Amino acid sequence: MDRIVTGPEGGPEAKKHLHFPDVFAILGRRKCLRPQGLQKMTAILEKPVLVSLCWYGTPCRYHGRPVASPAKIAALHRRYTLIPVCPELLGGLPVPRPGAPLRNKRNGCITDRTGEDLTASFRAGAQTTLEIAQEAGAERAYLVKGSPSCDRCGFTGELLLAHGIKVINW
Repeated sequence: MDRIVTGPEGGPEAKKHLHFPDVFAILGRRKCLRPQGLQKMTAILEKPVLVSLCWYGTPCRYHGRPVASPAKIAALHRRYTLIPVCPELLGGLPVPRPGAPLRNKRNGCITDRTGEDLTASFRAGAQTTLEIAQEAGAERAYLVKGSPSCDRCGFTGELLLAHGIKVINW
């Protein structure tokens, strides 16, 4: 991921910006950094936090239905620069797909309801999410409770916690 430093006419009053081209490539050009939307996934990062992309109403959950939570986004937006992530999409899982309940996670592996092993995809999505958090300097992640990825006991939640990133499940 590229680090971009800009300012008025490139002057010394430059502010630090981060650009997330890989997230754009994976998630598409969604208007997702702020509730009212931005065309560019670039923001001045003062207090960056990860947030679950599904709270924006993006149909990225296993069932393919949007589950927007505008009140959560608005509350977090007042305090932080929001970096939306979906570890399951980042891991290459399709939408829709058979569910993989958190209770199916055993011994570091997970299967969906049909018995297919999805461990590699969940681990890849968790790793990519961690890389995004580290690049942005995020120290917190507000993620979906009960998700096999986002829950504190899920793949991403556990990995973020292991690297010192506080996971808050809603």
